[in-house]
Amino acid sequence: MSRSERVVGKTAAKGQRGMVASHNPQAAEAGAQVLADGGSAVDAITTMSFLTGVREVAMNSVGGVGVLLHHCASTGTTEEISFYGRTPAALAEDTFVPYLLPRESGSAAFGWRPVRDDVHERGPLSVGVPGHVAGISALHTRHGSAPWADLLAPAERLARSGFDPDGEDTFHFGSEFNHVQRYDEMRRVFLSGGIPRPAGFYQGRTIPVVQPDLSDSIAAVAAGGADEFYNGELAARIAAGVQAEGGLLSADDLARFRPDFGDGLRGSYRGYRVISSSGPNGGVTLLEMLNLAENFDLAALPRFSGQCLHLLAEIMRQAWTDRFVHVGDPDRTPVPLTGLIDKRYASDLATELPKEHRGAWTTPGDPWTFDPARRPADRSVPAGDLAGKDTTHLLAADADGNVVSLTQTLGLAFGSCFIPRGTGLNLYDVTMWMNPEPGTPNSVAPWVKQVGHATPTLLLKDGKVVAALGAPGGRRVVTAMFQTVINIVDFGMDVAEAIAAPRLHCEGAAPSAPVGPTVADVLVDDRVPAEALADLTRRGHLVRQCRETETQSFLAKPLGVQYTDDGLIGGADVFRRSLAIGV
Repeated sequence: MSRSERVVGKTAAKGQRGMVASHNPQAAEAGAQVLADGGSAVDAITTMSFLTGVREVAMNSVGGVGVLLHHCASTGTTEEISFYGRTPAALAEDTFVPYLLPRESGSAAFGWRPVRDDVHERGPLSVGVPGHVAGISALHTRHGSAPWADLLAPAERLARSGFDPDGEDTFHFGSEFNHVQRYDEMRRVFLSGGIPRPAGFYQGRTIPVVQPDLSDSIAAVAAGGADEFYNGELAARIAAGVQAEGGLLSADDLARFRPDFGDGLRGSYRGYRVISSSGPNGGVTLLEMLNLAENFDLAALPRFSGQCLHLLAEIMRQAWTDRFVHVGDPDRTPVPLTGLIDKRYASDLATELPKEHRGAWTTPGDPWTFDPARRPADRSVPAGDLAGKDTTHLLAADADGNVVSLTQTLGLAFGSCFIPRGTGLNLYDVTMWMNPEPGTPNSVAPWVKQVGHATPTLLLKDGKVVAALGAPGGRRVVTAMFQTVINIVDFGMDVAEAIAAPRLHCEGAAPSAPVGPTVADVLVDDRVPAEALADLTRRGHLVRQCRETETQSFLAKPLGVQYTDDGLIGGADVFRRSLAIGV
């Protein structure tokens, strides 16, 4: 029998003077124009970041958070700027105790107690300090060349003039309707007549999303910089608006906030330098996967053979088991980050990985062996690793070799769903990542950050960026970055081909109970050949096929930029309206 075959793809963008990539076409067009006008990668990403905060309303916001990597070609240095927000200083471990429901009344993430009205996930009590403005301002202050106000002008104009929602917007408005309609300002801005704004399907007519309050806030930041957002009149209105509705975020919290600066987490893979996000983000798990993969000759295997896919699944299983057991907020619990990315640790683990058939039991390694001075005498296991997927990613690169890879997010779709009246700023829901019940390493607490999965990644050779990568998609981001890197390095694909290729995702364990019988599930793109799927099944995997679409994201949505001898190549997710533009 012969069956029709699903073929999905996009051409690669090509450029000589620069390249941008975004999941929103308007942000990509604006960033490309900045490059065409002589701006740098930092200038382009500044415009793109604020504009996508206006346009990709379910995924991020000017009131959101994020992390970025910036490579400066003139100095050959790469820096990380992390602007994940923190919980308010007035938040206590018992803040949500009055809202806790009996366990038998419903289920919540990781077996946590259910919370009445989901107040730890939505509304003013869930709000954390928004870091977006501080992070992007810090990047521009250090490395930007075009005037700050000019770069924010496209976002200010779009918020005031409005945008026509598309099918993806309507999907998000509809799927999150119960949350959006609960809060006055969200309902006023994003609904029309109490229902989601239509996207003009068939002969219909769109109803634009207009955000004049947000435009005014962006104009204030354009004029007064980050100081206006964290110390000025706008800061006072944000804090007053949150507290008027029972939230805890204060003006002191905003004034106290600073982004974190570092070098990123560094490793290598088959002769390439790999730099990714540090701390409890996705970089540590990505580097462990790559270190494990170095112990196998992947290039000798057909890319979509059962044997290759089996090895990738087992590598993922081991790395996720280690993450679920060992990775938490290092400010609150000891984390063996050094050991987890030690190549000797990966070499030892690789000898025990099941080479031909799925293992029956998930067992974490002991990375403390390679970080013995910091081994704790007694340590609780981090409680869960939440899998939010409502995030976006942006990339910009210029002809001089300057590159920015930026992940920004609101947490859950539409974040807290809380907009302080008159600001237009939908704020980040920091406590959704934390256990609402006291007494665990991941319980809510004052002035703490969450564990995340952002994995902006750079591949370098001889001190120069070869490729810049990133994606939204929760835990799936890490495995998407892993497979994109091996597609480029082991299988010789360009960045567009590497992104378009089918992927799989395997964890092999439950985050809240990672040690025990192996979870056999492997999530596999339905474009993988049937013979390979049958081989995976014979090897003991429970294959679950998934179909990626514009609105269904099972396997993350990567973007990439690559430097070649002939110029730059841009690759964008083949399912969404994602766009790469070369200049």
